[in-house]
Amino acid sequence: MTNEDSRRIASVVRVSEFGKTWQLDTPPYGAVLKRLHAAAERLPWLAIEQQNAHSQWQGDSHVLDLLRIDLRRKHLMKYGPMGKDAFKHVTGAEKVFTVPDARVSIPALIAFADAMAKFIEKHMEGFLALEQPPDLVDRMRAATDQLRVHHRSIEESIARQVAASAALAREVPEARKDIRILGALLEDRLDDGGKFATQWHKAQRLGKRMGPPRGGKWEWRTWKEPPKRPPKAPPD
Repeated sequence: MTNEDSRRIASVVRVSEFGKTWQLDTPPYGAVLKRLHAAAERLPWLAIEQQNAHSQWQGDSHVLDLLRIDLRRKHLMKYGPMGKDAFKHVTGAEKVFTVPDARVSIPALIAFADAMAKFIEKHMEGFLALEQPPDLVDRMRAATDQLRVHHRSIEESIARQVAASAALAREVPEARKDIRILGALLEDRLDDGGKFATQWHKAQRLGKRMGPPRGGKWEWRTWKEPPKRPPKAPPD
């Protein structure tokens, strides 16, 4: 969520509170304020849902990378060359034991590990003859299942983040449009410049923009003013 969206959501919440304070839930303001009250409850929740999904995705991504490396190096790269050499005369063995590239997708890596575990289980006697542990298939499947679970968790996090982002992109402009409609309905009451008008202007305006001012940039967490242009030379 952008900083601009945060400011817009905050303004929606303030306008909703303004309507409750001044008891504007009556015609002609009631229908607009009803939508704004609903938006004031839903938009902050959507923003939190989007942030939580993003944080979960970041955490799971790190674990997913470790599990991916663990499955490929400790299992596939260990038993792949071994199986290819031991079962070179068995149809399909070369394909099953050819270790995929490190850049292969997670679903493809999982499918490859499942196929290798199935082949090893079927020809377990050959691996036992090579003095391999009898539970190697269980270990490989456990590593594969861990990778599968975390990959599914990441997919769910991404889906939650996409859904929340789409809802924010749709509902924030609608709420801001209702604020403009409410402002037009309140136009006659804002002319006196009293407490009502002061609180309205404070509620509906966007807050201060966070981050560096337009035209500048951040450098090593320190604000740096953009270079000033030299004055133009006077015409001859």
